[in-house]
Amino acid sequence: KGVTIFNQTHTFTASALLQPKVEGEGFGNALLNNNQLGFIIQMNSGLPFNIRSNQDLNRDGLSNDRPLGIERNTGRLGRVFNLDARYVRFVKLAGRLRAELFAEAKNLLNTENVASVNRVIATDALGNPTAPIPTQFAPTGGYDQRSIQVGLKMTF
Repeated sequence: KGVTIFNQTHTFTASALLQPKVEGEGFGNALLNNNQLGFIIQMNSGLPFNIRSNQDLNRDGLSNDRPLGIERNTGRLGRVFNLDARYVRFVKLAGRLRAELFAEAKNLLNTENVASVNRVIATDALGNPTAPIPTQFAPTGGYDQRSIQVGLKMTF
């Protein structure tokens, strides 16, 4: 018995798309109009994982056994925080021709979000842990770090 592999106790996602529309003429209005800013914020508690023994305890040929006294999916990855953003400037050209200048950022704050850990612990032949179970397991992989791209899109 234990929690499912996708049990997240806390999850929060928010997104917004801002596109100001100011009436009238003038440089300030022209500067504010034709812009678009979008963002997505994702926050959640870490996913659970199985803590495994470094030995095949039940001798079935698979090395995925849990140490004695360890329930299924009792390990927990660290929390995840991510902010993605996109800015677009629309430029009207001749006739129906329109350009979109944009910049996109994934993980804008460059937060280190752990996706996997070394979850194997040393046990004796009976399955008893030979050392205290760590509260934090060594990370072996993560989600994307900050990446930014800029581009131009032409619509005609």
